[in-house]
Amino acid sequence: MKQARVNAITPAASVVLWFFILGPSIATADGEAPLEGRFWPVEHWQAIVLIAMVVVQGLLIVALLLKRRLCSEGRNTMAEGRVELLHASRLTVVGQLSASIAHEINQPLGAILSNADAAELMLAKADPDLDEVRLILADIRKDGLRASEVVRQVRTLVQKRKPKFIEFDLQVVAREILQLVAPIAESRGVTILTEFSSEAVHVRGDPVLLRQAMLNLLLNAMDALMDLPESQAKIKFSAALPQPGRVDVVVRDYGNGLPELQRDNLFSAFFTTKEHGLGLGLPIVRSIVEFHGGRIHAENHSDGGALFRFTIPAADVTGEANHSAGEPV
Repeated sequence: MKQARVNAITPAASVVLWFFILGPSIATADGEAPLEGRFWPVEHWQAIVLIAMVVVQGLLIVALLLKRRLCSEGRNTMAEGRVELLHASRLTVVGQLSASIAHEINQPLGAILSNADAAELMLAKADPDLDEVRLILADIRKDGLRASEVVRQVRTLVQKRKPKFIEFDLQVVAREILQLVAPIAESRGVTILTEFSSEAVHVRGDPVLLRQAMLNLLLNAMDALMDLPESQAKIKFSAALPQPGRVDVVVRDYGNGLPELQRDNLFSAFFTTKEHGLGLGLPIVRSIVEFHGGRIHAENHSDGGALFRFTIPAADVTGEANHSAGEPV
């Protein structure tokens, strides 16, 4: 906006200075300008001043255009850096989920092999039970689709891509996330309680980024329950429409809660309470939520444990303006 004002003022100032310099030369002896021949030849020093003005104005315009180009390149570089950071964060999450991913793929593959062996034995009989074989083939197909879905989810997370806004059901993504983290929760003795709306919860945003945000919160909650007995190691995960136009996602653990001195720094970059943490998980979650026009906060629940809640607009009130709000992080 400032550049536009400068570009508008520069020609106007040139015109004013032009008439200011030529004013004495275009007046008649009695002080009145003639109707014809108004622009008389100017003195040499006046011509030099006019030429200098034109040159300075041209240089100023070139400088403004160059500055605009450099700013545009700088914004593009920053956007690429944000995409790289988000991608690196997702790769870290996938690394944490590696055991869970292997389990989720090996289990259906093992079931497929067992069912294939059973079907082969049945078909080897003189009078095979074809109905039973059909049931086995249906199980094989179901397990194959399950393994394929896990691979699809992992592939979605590891891809490097720019944010893309679409409308989707947030609860579908939440249930897919539970499929990935369930084996980790089981190995740690953590119970995940879910509370989803009976109706679809439509939002307009980037499903990969929101998946990343929810995964980070769930993994952090499980880390908070690391040293607790299984009876206390519980997480409540919910996504609902508490009121029209608003979607709430809540991840609550039943651990020891957040120390008061740390609550104000939870979403600060590089602040971490983990021995090998980088302090980027929660800041990335906050930037993703704010990118979707939402807010996130953390508090201690009255019944114990920490509660993280983020709120984003529902699809009916989320417009295309969110997409132009910049890049997350």
